[in-house]
Amino acid sequence: MAADGSAFKQAFLSTWHRTKQYAEEKAGVSERTGFDPSFEHLVQRVDATRSASELVLSKTETFLEPNPNRRLEASVLTLVGRKPQERMTEMELMGAAMCSAAESLPESSSYGVALLKTGKVYAELGQQWCHFQSKCLESFVRPVRFGLGGGGWVGGVVGLDRHESEASAQQH
Repeated sequence: MAADGSAFKQAFLSTWHRTKQYAEEKAGVSERTGFDPSFEHLVQRVDATRSASELVLSKTETFLEPNPNRRLEASVLTLVGRKPQERMTEMELMGAAMCSAAESLPESSSYGVALLKTGKVYAELGQQWCHFQSKCLESFVRPVRFGLGGGGWVGGVVGLDRHESEASAQQH
């Protein structure tokens, strides 16, 4: 028990002295502890690298989901532990609309055939976009976010979970 009291006393005194020194430095009573100039330069480089990484990460997230309302919704839902709502991408919606319009036209109509082909291409582009988003999140956004200390909007790309599960089902 005496050893525990002694350890507590040492920890308290150490903290007390550091706090006292910090207060004196802030008050201007004592001289501030100086750092090596190379260390100061290194700190500046780390700060600049962190700022640049945060900027690139922010722009990447904006590129992956340009709609700020969807980004905010996904971020809030992720923070509270819920999955973001699964939505089709704009390209998938366009493809579905074109295919639906083509079905209402006669099969012999060249316009209907063109709509159907274009709609299928748009649907495929939408699926490929979701695959690109998931790969970008997996191999770039999440590692950079983890390196910056975690937190923030990750995995909030709308429709990501649906397409990741479809892609893994196709692989097996």
